[in-house]
Amino acid sequence: MLDFLKTPCVWSYKEAKDAYVKIQIFKEKKYIDIIKDNIIEEQEINKMEERISSHGLSCHNISIAMVVSVLVLVLAILIPVVYLGFQELAKTQYHIYFVTYMEKILFGNRFEEVIACDNTSLVTRNKWAARPPRKIELQSIPVMNVFIHNTAGHHCEQQTECAQTARAIQNFHMDGNNWDDIAYNFMIGEDGRVYEGRGWDKVGAHTLGWNKNSIAFAFFGNFNDRKPKPIALEALQNIISCGMKDGKISPHYTLYGHRDKRPTDSPGHHLYAEIRYFKHFHNKPEKHKQ
Repeated sequence: MLDFLKTPCVWSYKEAKDAYVKIQIFKEKKYIDIIKDNIIEEQEINKMEERISSHGLSCHNISIAMVVSVLVLVLAILIPVVYLGFQELAKTQYHIYFVTYMEKILFGNRFEEVIACDNTSLVTRNKWAARPPRKIELQSIPVMNVFIHNTAGHHCEQQTECAQTARAIQNFHMDGNNWDDIAYNFMIGEDGRVYEGRGWDKVGAHTLGWNKNSIAFAFFGNFNDRKPKPIALEALQNIISCGMKDGKISPHYTLYGHRDKRPTDSPGHHLYAEIRYFKHFHNKPEKHKQ
């Protein structure tokens, strides 16, 4: 019954607490006489009580000290890691800001995000949450060639859907193909909006062998089995007119489909059939639209 009085060399906090409580119960129930006669003197009980109490307190203090020590150790590890992480992030952001600043100094308004275009609903890179490019290569303007592509995959008819598609294409081009940015200068949705890709004056990655002296407009979707909506074709004409007006595209430019220079179906059979009637098409039929 009194095995708990055989105190070990080291008490856990719980063991010490339990033993202390049991002694209090024995005292309250006046079992002291039994203890005195058979096992141990009351004075020794009191000493034992003090010992148990001090062991419990000591163990409790050790537990607190251990918790504090662990926290200090964790902080000692985390603080340098977090600091270095922020330092690397700061370096990256600084590099982006520095490149942007130098481009603006060297090339002036050629580095502006986008130019205003009448009759064109333009969605800038910021609005569709584009990633920053790894590198920017400027081209001589005005360009003499305009290429029309399709992106393949799904078409889009709402800005949120088109923005999501633009991000997916950019991720594929940058991470899958290891390109510096999304391939195209602009993308066109069947919501009638034009989405800024690399933008004006930037060398793209759209038509091998022709990137430095051309600009590319890509329609979201696949047009082998369906026709583009008239509102999307109108957006293409408006953005080309805007580029000509602002000196980005030569008034004597030549229009091509992607398939005219590369072995591909792009921009799709139905879209290609439409652009063949544009005024600047390289091999246009007699009837033309622009």
